[in-house]
Amino acid sequence: MIENDWVKPKMKEEQDVMLRRARIIRVITICGFFTGILTIIITFGFPCFGLMLRQVTNLTDSGKPLLIPSYYFHDVSKSPQFELTLLAQGISMIACGCSHIGVDHLLGLLVLHVCGQLENLHLRLSRLEKYSDFNAALEYNVQDHVRLIRYAK
Repeated sequence: MIENDWVKPKMKEEQDVMLRRARIIRVITICGFFTGILTIIITFGFPCFGLMLRQVTNLTDSGKPLLIPSYYFHDVSKSPQFELTLLAQGISMIACGCSHIGVDHLLGLLVLHVCGQLENLHLRLSRLEKYSDFNAALEYNVQDHVRLIRYAK
C-alpha cells in the first residue's frame, strides 16, 4: 500500500506532505540506529575494561563481569567458557535489540504514513468543489477513506 501511495499521481501539496512525513521517520530511524550503536558500545565496552554497571552482591560471581549476570550451568570463570558465554550473550543482546528497534520503527513508519494519507485526504476534501465531476471526486475520496480505515485496522 505504501508503494502504491508513492507511485500514484498526486498534487504538489500531497507530495510535500508525504515527503515531510518521510523525513520525520528517517530522522527517528537514524536516531534509533545511533542509540542502538551507543548501547552496544557501552554494553561491550564496560566489561572489556573491567567495569561493571551493577552492584555485585553475589559471592559466587567470578571476578570477570559478563553482560548478563545470571546463574550458569557451567563454570564461567575458566577461559574458553567465559569468552563463549560473553559472545553468546552479546549476539543474543544484539539480535533482541535489532528486532525490538526494527519493529518500533516499522510501526512508527506505518502510523506516520497513515497520518500523511489522512492529511492528503483532508486536502482533497477541502478542495472538492474545484473538481469538474463532483460525484466522481467524492466517490474516489470515500473509497480512499475506506482504504485508510482498513489499513489502520
